[in-house]
Amino acid sequence: MTARLRLLLLDLDGTLIESLAVKDTAFARLYADAPRFDEIMAYHRSHNHVVRFKKFRHISEHFLGRPLSAEEDAGLRKTFESFVVDGLVRCPEVTGARRFLDTYQGVVPMVLISHSPDGELRRVLAARGLDRYFEAIYSADWTKQEAIADALTVHGVSAAETVYVGDSPEDAGAAAANGVAFVGRRSDRNLNVVEACVFADMNGVREHLAAAYRTE
Repeated sequence: MTARLRLLLLDLDGTLIESLAVKDTAFARLYADAPRFDEIMAYHRSHNHVVRFKKFRHISEHFLGRPLSAEEDAGLRKTFESFVVDGLVRCPEVTGARRFLDTYQGVVPMVLISHSPDGELRRVLAARGLDRYFEAIYSADWTKQEAIADALTVHGVSAAETVYVGDSPEDAGAAAANGVAFVGRRSDRNLNVVEACVFADMNGVREHLAAAYRTE
């Protein structure tokens, strides 16, 4: 018998929208003139789970050799957001993302878990018409592991009845830490999970869930 699916948790960047390049480009623009540029970009790309504000501090202290002042921090935040918001609104959806959301809307509660700042995240979702699909939205105020745990508690659902769909090793790790099944969308973030549960797009994810889970 197939397992029952009562809660869907979803990542945004690289899972529902093709936005990873937007943020990579923003980081590259932000630090284009910095020494150790290649090391900075390698750090950024290999730390998907670290929110951008912590990245700014780490880069300043460990790559640029100076503490990050409050004024510089505020400037980096503002500049980075100005670089990314339009791109996040305009970048294409992952193939099958809208059909996936339409399939499960009103059938299984969906919760979005993202590392983007709350205000920016909600503006992007509203501009793309995606906000209406989610019963809850977790932003950079939460770690993904904490967000998953809270969503399970709030919705009164067991880990065995929940699936988290994401695209990074950190997404997979956050799901595993909560005993939640993980299904991956293959972006340019290398996933070290069972290949049978990783799909090229959201059509593949939808078809897998339809075969592996029942919703009633």
